Amino acid sequence: LAARVLDRLWLLTGDASYHTRAEASLKGLISISEKLDQHDSGLAIAVASLLWPPTRYVVVATGDDDANARELAAAADRLYDPGKIVVRLMRGRDDEEIARLKLDRKARRAYAVVCHEDRCSEPVRDEASLKKEGSLPAPVGAGRQGTEGKP
Repeated sequence: LAARVLDRLWLLTGDASYHTRAEASLKGLISISEKLDQHDSGLAIAVASLLWPPTRYVVVATGDDDANARELAAAADRLYDPGKIVVRLMRGRDDEEIARLKLDRKARRAYAVVCHEDRCSEPVRDEASLKKEGSLPAPVGAGRQGTEGKP
């Protein structure tokens, strides 16, 4: 659980030391495990989270009372994307984080970007576009095999 929390902190703050600590804690735990069984499913989930970080939906509002930003955040919350992280930023208050993510600080309307690992989509301004961007394919190796043996 600690490794998953550290990894989420890395995604939320951009501080790579959290990711490094998550990786080190998992390596340490795996190295002392003699036998892994069904009781270690939490460890498998933490490793998967480390290898394939969850999707981040970043909503940038233009001010405190931005109805469009609230609608975009609500749309992101409704999307079926297990483990997703929805981040709400506001121009003025969160300019440092907006700059760190290399997002547009001067937009006149609220927008959202969808980030998979280190790649983020172009800004979107409506629920339909957000759904489209949120349905990008999972990283190679994630997910299930096809029913007929196809990858």
